[in-house]
Amino acid sequence: MNMQTTGTGSTSPQRPRVIAVDVESGGIERVRSILTPAGYDVLPARGTTAALEAVSRHSADLVLLDVERARTVGLAAYRRLREELSPPQFPILMLTPSADRQTRREVLEAGVDDLLTTEPLDPLELKVRVHTLLELKAHREQGGLQEVLQDPR
Repeated sequence: MNMQTTGTGSTSPQRPRVIAVDVESGGIERVRSILTPAGYDVLPARGTTAALEAVSRHSADLVLLDVERARTVGLAAYRRLREELSPPQFPILMLTPSADRQTRREVLEAGVDDLLTTEPLDPLELKVRVHTLLELKAHREQGGLQEVLQDPR
């Protein structure tokens, strides 16, 4: 039942790749069951080192960083990903069981693209946020290209 279609009439058969970092085994199946039918390939990675390898090997479009404690472990993992993959080529969506107002502020001020609480995980909200972040990524890439084309210097 894990059929992958290439999309009839589509100019790009490649589906966006989402690297899911440290999403527990039950959680990865839940994330896959939500995102795969929506048109995304979800690839798991255990730990930041595995995430770095997966990102470089599979050219990720987005990273889901699942953390139990967003302010401590999550920000450390996020900073390592950003340092080693500078300049960043993809958005990062941090998943956390819960986040108070202060945590949300600190995470977003650190530069994480978005934060989503997972208890409970809302399937529609996950799809919308992934879609929105990928649209933003495409817009940034296209905008950067247009700036180069418009400024001949």
